Amino acid sequence: MISVQKIISLILYKQSNLIVSLDYENFDDLVLAIELIKDKVLGIKIHSDIIKNFQPTFLNKIKGNLLIIDDRKFCDIGMISALQSEEITKYSDLITCHGLPGQGIIDGLMYNCITNNCGILLIAQMSSHDNLITSDYTNKVIEMANTESNKNIVMGFICQEKLVGNLLHFSPGVNLDVTSDELGQFYNTPSNLIKNGIDVLIVGRGITKKLLSQTNIDILLEQYTELNYDNLRAHFSNKLMIDLQAKGLVLVSDEEYTLSSGIKSNTYYNIKNIISYPKILSNITLYMSTILSQLCLNKFNNKNYNTCDIVLAGIPYGGIPIATSLSLHTFIPSIILREKQKTHGLFNKIDGNCINKNIIIIEDVITTGKSIINFCKLLKDSETDDIKYNVIAALSVINRGNIHYIPTQYGKLDVMSILYV
Repeated sequence: MISVQKIISLILYKQSNLIVSLDYENFDDLVLAIELIKDKVLGIKIHSDIIKNFQPTFLNKIKGNLLIIDDRKFCDIGMISALQSEEITKYSDLITCHGLPGQGIIDGLMYNCITNNCGILLIAQMSSHDNLITSDYTNKVIEMANTESNKNIVMGFICQEKLVGNLLHFSPGVNLDVTSDELGQFYNTPSNLIKNGIDVLIVGRGITKKLLSQTNIDILLEQYTELNYDNLRAHFSNKLMIDLQAKGLVLVSDEEYTLSSGIKSNTYYNIKNIISYPKILSNITLYMSTILSQLCLNKFNNKNYNTCDIVLAGIPYGGIPIATSLSLHTFIPSIILREKQKTHGLFNKIDGNCINKNIIIIEDVITTGKSIINFCKLLKDSETDDIKYNVIAALSVINRGNIHYIPTQYGKLDVMSILYV
């Protein structure tokens, strides 16, 4: 069944939160546009009822790898909505629905949604001028979304701001060129909507008017792609903690554990055993790739980490499998720093090439930052008059000390983590 977590995973995998609203009337134009953008965006939104010669079997073939929303805006009694949605839910990942008819409309959509693995986005706010939605109505839609019986099919909202923490927020009305049109549509910028807590940006005419004639599509799409890192971390970290606890990787005892830092605690995060749970490790890798994008954006004003001359250095032992998995996913090179120089072979202290590269340290758990400080000292001690290194940041899975900076021999390093506990 489609879920909030699956959508988040797709955002992380695609490194995109952009939905393009392909409001073409000609089916051939729709197909051409999809072929141009399917590997570059999170998904598409369509109005199937305006498309001439519409062929849903084409969408059935791409469902799953590209999020498909049919913006049908169901708003009828349950029985009629059930009949209207039977075919639409077969090729859609998500459908849109007004809350105006009450619980009956969700009850009417539920069977087709569950059968066909399709979720619902409830329309809680609109971007059109003088729309009749009030704050009281929005609150009632939120209540409807959080009703226990609806949680398995309601994935989030069509809205203009963040409404709750456990669901996703999709916002239409995004345009960089204009602020309104002649028919009462207001537009907002990606940056403003992300500041308002929006997870997914839906862009129509700002892209579709240029898409079929644009020579550099990547630049066009990049203008509208802006991940909400705060929301992603909150969504992902909640799920990750549940997974870690379920696999026994978070140990709680009445007796105290002694941590590598010397600190004693009743809780122990056994993240080194993550190598036995490749699915969780894969999810951690997906999210860390997003942290890398954010880090490179902050450091180099470039979120494309593959063009930032970075290498990954996993701290033995817990950081090494995480760094390796991240390297395989992102194609960013990695290195291994030995505590002692080899006494045979090539006598290496560092395996891998990090000369003239920006080194990012990967750690499993940070408590005081002592391991990172020691790692930087070892790296500094391995330098020569001709060879110098540059460490710029540290990433970790667990951050026990709410640490955001660590003073090292390479200066004050930024620290970014998935879970702050």
